[in-house]
Amino acid sequence: MSIRTIFLLAVFLGLASLLRADEDGADIPLEAPDGWRGETIALPPDFAPGMKLRGVEKIRFAPGMFKPESDNFFSYVFVFRLDPKENLSQKVVEREILVYYRGLAKAVGGEGMETGKFTLDLKKVEPAKGRKKSSAVIASAGVLDWVEPFVTKKPQKLRLEFHFWKDNAERFSYVFCCASPAAFEKQIWKEMRGVRAKFLNAVPAHAPAKSSAAD
Repeated sequence: MSIRTIFLLAVFLGLASLLRADEDGADIPLEAPDGWRGETIALPPDFAPGMKLRGVEKIRFAPGMFKPESDNFFSYVFVFRLDPKENLSQKVVEREILVYYRGLAKAVGGEGMETGKFTLDLKKVEPAKGRKKSSAVIASAGVLDWVEPFVTKKPQKLRLEFHFWKDNAERFSYVFCCASPAAFEKQIWKEMRGVRAKFLNAVPAHAPAKSSAAD
């Protein structure tokens, strides 16, 4: 890893210091297993000023996040806490995430990094058979085809799972993502989904009011 990349990685992981006290995300209950590191940054981040979403991002990195030989290489979870007025359609999330990763790759890889060919196609995910479907939480998944800029600087297929919703008090909108190039049957996915399940329990989605017969 070059000195420049190490410097940019340090900047990426240290952006929390730029947040105001009321934006530090301390009240965002993102709990991860022991050994997972974390940071919090403002949205849009400096590396992706083209993002339209405004809020705070809280991140938890799995051990081995930046070690290509690790089963957990580039595996992490993050949550966006946003204004409840944000339109979190699948199309919006897909667009914003692509802007995010293109900006990240350009910031780390330099102006020579070709990001125009990065692609992300999200598909709606239906709940597993037998599980209760919640109309308040939208689930999507897809693969980001990009170039991992920190360590390998090689093309990577980054698997992404998204859930987005408004909280029960309708104070914020949330986007939760599990990200990893690992196959879905690997242990890391079980761990990341466990983190997500805890977060969904801690920040339940707002249940839309049911229509009455008089409506």
